[in-house]
Amino acid sequence: MTEAVEGMQCPLCHGNSVEIHRTLAPSVLVKLYRETLGIDVGDLFSNVANLSSYRCKDCDFRFFYPAITGPESFYQALRDHGWYYIKEKQEFLIAAQEIGQSDSVLDIGCGDGNFSNYIGAEHYVGLELSGAAAAEARARNLTVFSQTVEEYSERQPASVDVVCAFQVLEHVADPKSFLDASIRCLKPGGRLIVSVPSADSFLRFAINNILNCPPHHVSWWSDEALRSIARMYGLEIRKIFNDVLAEEHLEGYLNALVIRGLDARKQRIGLVDDSFRLRVYSKIAAMLMPMLRRGLAPVEMRPRGHSTTVVFSLR
Repeated sequence: MTEAVEGMQCPLCHGNSVEIHRTLAPSVLVKLYRETLGIDVGDLFSNVANLSSYRCKDCDFRFFYPAITGPESFYQALRDHGWYYIKEKQEFLIAAQEIGQSDSVLDIGCGDGNFSNYIGAEHYVGLELSGAAAAEARARNLTVFSQTVEEYSERQPASVDVVCAFQVLEHVADPKSFLDASIRCLKPGGRLIVSVPSADSFLRFAINNILNCPPHHVSWWSDEALRSIARMYGLEIRKIFNDVLAEEHLEGYLNALVIRGLDARKQRIGLVDDSFRLRVYSKIAAMLMPMLRRGLAPVEMRPRGHSTTVVFSLR
């Protein structure tokens, strides 16, 4: 059940048709970050009594409020987990098809610059706020600036053919400012390539997927919300690509499938949950996992995966 919110404005389209989508207990979120990842985010939530996600009925954008984002130390702690930065991504292959050797490329949130390995573009610039990641990229002789896209766009407007943002937009507290600046960087006829976790995928059903919550993700993006970007800015959508469920996300998908099925009638399990009921459901899911895994072993049997990649172009 959803509830309209008086006076709440959508951070993307600035419309006023906003409703509550989900509610979370900050104390449970803090506990799960500590227990599962060994990261203490308690200080970030010390003054937060209520945390909810909202949905804009005009553009289908979903966002958490308050929009609590993680500092650099938070991302460094995640970086210490070897699995956090994935070197091979389906979205890199899709984006590379849109980039030619003569194109100039701006890679926002470039990390260590791994995407540059997928393209033959002679002019590549990365933006990265993590000092450690930026240092790694520069050690590979890549040009990387430690600044926001807003700062870069003021100095270098209409300067590049392609702007890329892979798994970045969902971390941004002000998506409109981010998109304004990204588009400001483009030359006439340029392309904006955005890849985000898909709110139309299994992620919307996942339980205790804390990385899909603040302070990591502060927004959720459906295909309709991504189409809204095109309408807002007068862009053309050249391509929308939905990942196939990857091996590293298979267990999360099956866990959500079983637990949500068991909870279908009562609907007592929340987005984040530490109840005894969930522990029972999780044990049942673990018992069923080997059998369900065999059923999805063929790639062609797998559902929609983690991310959506959209290629926009200036008209």
